[in-house]
Amino acid sequence: MNIKHMLLLISTKQKKKVKDAFNALDNLDVFFQTLTLEYNTRLYPRESLIIFDEIQKFLKARETIKYLVADRRYDYIETGSLISIKENVQNITIPSEERKLQMYPVTFEEFMVYMDEEILLDYIKECFENKKPLDREMH
Repeated sequence: MNIKHMLLLISTKQKKKVKDAFNALDNLDVFFQTLTLEYNTRLYPRESLIIFDEIQKFLKARETIKYLVADRRYDYIETGSLISIKENVQNITIPSEERKLQMYPVTFEEFMVYMDEEILLDYIKECFENKKPLDREMH
């Protein structure tokens, strides 16, 4: 997977047009165009990652993932509460494409390294050790 672009969608505050798009998946070109327009984000085939956040709150999206994965244009991640995901499965087909991953939190330092911000991290550490405030621009 060579992800260059991400689009975060499907949260509790989802737009009506996006929710409606999940009920008209007979034309995936229109579906993806709706996402692009509603989120003002370009999608690039085989380079974009679409994240379904709080998937347990929008079961239609969870059920739809099977068709989206089969289309192979983009990659997907579903996030949500494991307890709610296990409970909210009545009347939907659970996609066989789902793989569960145990996720763990990262420290601020790990996050900064991942974001390739080691220089800023060194500056923050130096300020902390010297009990000096960060420059306003860096804060």
